[in-house]
Amino acid sequence: MPADLSTVEGLGRVVEAARGREVGLVVANAAYSPIGRFVDMDPARSRRALDLNCRMPLELAHHFLPPMVARRRGGLVVMSSLAGMQGSPPISVYAATKSFGAILAEGLWAELRGTGVDVVTCVAGAVATPNLAGAKSRPAPGTRTPDQVAYAALRGLGHGPRVVPGLTMRLSAAIM
Repeated sequence: MPADLSTVEGLGRVVEAARGREVGLVVANAAYSPIGRFVDMDPARSRRALDLNCRMPLELAHHFLPPMVARRRGGLVVMSSLAGMQGSPPISVYAATKSFGAILAEGLWAELRGTGVDVVTCVAGAVATPNLAGAKSRPAPGTRTPDQVAYAALRGLGHGPRVVPGLTMRLSAAIM
């Protein structure tokens, strides 16, 4: 079902589509990355990144986690980025929003321990998507495929609050 998750209406469409269904797994994977110097950026682009990258996982968690806790089973995956581990020009806004998602997921993981509901943040580095292919002439070292990232994220459920796919990215995360 198409929905712009950076809008209240889009989030409402997702909630409405799920009404009456027992949702056992939610993956907050949509993201927007405005690129450019912050002082030159249209503030609307920053707000869109904030809405999609921060408000969306927060709203999904508020809506879907309470019924999961009541059933004593379920999971939430919040996609993050290595960019969220440090200030990253010219993607300062994106980096800040990805930090929010990771910290939110880690806090929820701790709060929900013992409830039967697990939360994990998947802190991915470069992922071989069409968007990345259009932005780079060659893949960054350690670039993972979407399937590899999805596998790592799902495998990470039940094994701690954070997963970083791929050895190169885990080394990068440790250095950061």
